[in-house]
Amino acid sequence: GLDRRFVVLHAGNIGLSQNLDAVIDAAGILKARPDILVLFIGDGNRKGALQEAVRARGLDNVRFLPFQPRDQLRWTYAASDVCLVSLKPGLAGYIVPSKLYPILAAGRPYVAAVEASSEVAALTTTHGCGVLATPGDAAELAWRIAELADDPARRDAMGARARDAALLFAR
Repeated sequence: GLDRRFVVLHAGNIGLSQNLDAVIDAAGILKARPDILVLFIGDGNRKGALQEAVRARGLDNVRFLPFQPRDQLRWTYAASDVCLVSLKPGLAGYIVPSKLYPILAAGRPYVAAVEASSEVAALTTTHGCGVLATPGDAAELAWRIAELADDPARRDAMGARARDAALLFAR
């Protein structure tokens, strides 16, 4: 049932370091856009609280699916139009989200809600394969998502650059 929606994917750990409350807030802002769906695939200690927040706010533009086995990873990313990479402020230099590399390999553009000093931001800027948003700024995140939803040519170009950037990394 995802084929008629613009799918914004967060795949992987649904934990404390990803700043996912801002993603739920952005989904609330985007509620008036029935074409946009935020999809969480994975598990983690914040999943239950986020699901409850979605229920409490009546957000029908957010869906949760369970963790998928590694051999299904290609289908996980193939289901998306844009991916999310999000980190709480203060984690730049300490964490580089491993999800970035399969996103690049899948040739998917992404929205990175990360600090400007992070490796993710540097890669994004250098290769032009995604857009940046201020961590925790749900309004900016929603705007960036809508901006990409409305510009398929830009998404395609960023996706091609993402695939080219993936070739720079060993795996």
